[in-house]
Amino acid sequence: MTGRLTRHPTVLSEDDRAGLKDVLAHCPELTMAAGHFRDFGETLEGEALCSFVGAAVAA
Repeated sequence: MTGRLTRHPTVLSEDDRAGLKDVLAHCPELTMAAGHFRDFGETLEGEALCSFVGAAVAA
């Protein structure tokens, strides 16, 4: 389950996606955690990451 939550959705197999969907349908707390993982993953892509790296290098 951890792998299904932490890997990029585009690399999950159809079986993994279906299994994740089934589990999330029955566990609201895990659904909330999945949203946090997704939000964090989006932070690691694009401008947010560039800004973070730039600030870290400057420090």
